[in-house]
Amino acid sequence: SSDLGGAFKPQIFQEAITSSLRNWFPETPLQILPTVSLDLAVSRGASYYGKVRRGMGVRISGGSARSYYLEVAVENQQKKQALCLLPRGAEEGTKHESSKTFSLSPNKPVSFTLLSSHVRLGDKVEDVIPISAEEMQPLPPIYTFLKAGKSQDNIPVHLLARFTEVGTFELHLKSLT
Repeated sequence: SSDLGGAFKPQIFQEAITSSLRNWFPETPLQILPTVSLDLAVSRGASYYGKVRRGMGVRISGGSARSYYLEVAVENQQKKQALCLLPRGAEEGTKHESSKTFSLSPNKPVSFTLLSSHVRLGDKVEDVIPISAEEMQPLPPIYTFLKAGKSQDNIPVHLLARFTEVGTFELHLKSLT
């Protein structure tokens, strides 16, 4: 089956999962729930999610498992800092436009270094904090080219961050000119 649920039909897979769970949680009794059809598990979940989006059913949410940051240079500081774009636990659908204005050079390649953390709990959107190699992991840099005709003037922008309903993190630039 192309559904992920169908991948768990073979008894050997089921036994491997239950064996691992029993090893990880030896004091917790494990109850295997009956299912009508593993082939339909993913499609049933997707259908239920569609109902929840229309206001029917119970919404289950865990929020973002990570915080996301942008590496920034702060005036009068030699070391680069991290600007919190999305804190851990943010709910799906969360959007935020930065109140800070950034200045970008047009018609030149630019890169953005993002970081994430699954251990930092108290950070809030727009907090600027020291980068900690023990608590933050760099993500692959984003490279882009900002076209602005023949203009050489810097462009003021705000950052738009969004944690989508399907759990992805989006980052956009909004021109203020």
